[in-house]
Amino acid sequence: MTPPPSLRARGLRALWWTLLLARAARAGDVELTVGHVEASRGGTITVPVQIHAGNCAGLQFDFVYPGTFLWSGYPFTALGGSSPLLLSSLVNSQMRRVVLYSHANTALPQDFEIYLPLTALTNAANTTFQISITGLIAAGADGAAATPTAVTNGALQVVTVAPARFDAPQTGPHGELGLQFTGGVGAAYILQTSTNLVNWSNVSTYLTDGGVIALTFPSTADSASRFYRAQTGP
Repeated sequence: MTPPPSLRARGLRALWWTLLLARAARAGDVELTVGHVEASRGGTITVPVQIHAGNCAGLQFDFVYPGTFLWSGYPFTALGGSSPLLLSSLVNSQMRRVVLYSHANTALPQDFEIYLPLTALTNAANTTFQISITGLIAAGADGAAATPTAVTNGALQVVTVAPARFDAPQTGPHGELGLQFTGGVGAAYILQTSTNLVNWSNVSTYLTDGGVIALTFPSTADSASRFYRAQTGP
């Protein structure tokens, strides 16, 4: 771009190009990186998205994923009171739109994360599904559009769920039963109980992130003859 005639003096021409380069640097200082995660069929996992917002006051983009095999929940941040406002809605079965903006019309935090809950449906094969971002729009506090520098897509790998691993049961001072089991990352388990090891009834469904699920059951008349197991869900 050629500076206008009024700025062709050497010093003013240098200032013109400096302002242009500064504006370009601000416009390009936006980066989004989607994480790579694992989940089992029927399990839910949160996919992290790292955002470098530069000097932008608002962002809009679409998550795209194979809706036949994955289902998305409402995204969230962990910024507490300093959070930008986050709005989201499903565009269709394989696209979720996200809008982030500052309620004070100031710059968003320079670097932060949002999290997209994704559930691997029971028909999902043990394979890797791409999670991509499209339609990214960034704007400054003055409403001027910014061109993103980079978008790095992520993926969710569906894996065979690990069986639940139970620790030794514990008995409390009033006869209550304490159970602990560890599950696979992003896996769903259905806790079941039986008094004869033949007929089983569901107690509840638990989602794990690879950590320990700790449960306590009050003492009942048949506690001594009650058995528990955890089946892969949902």
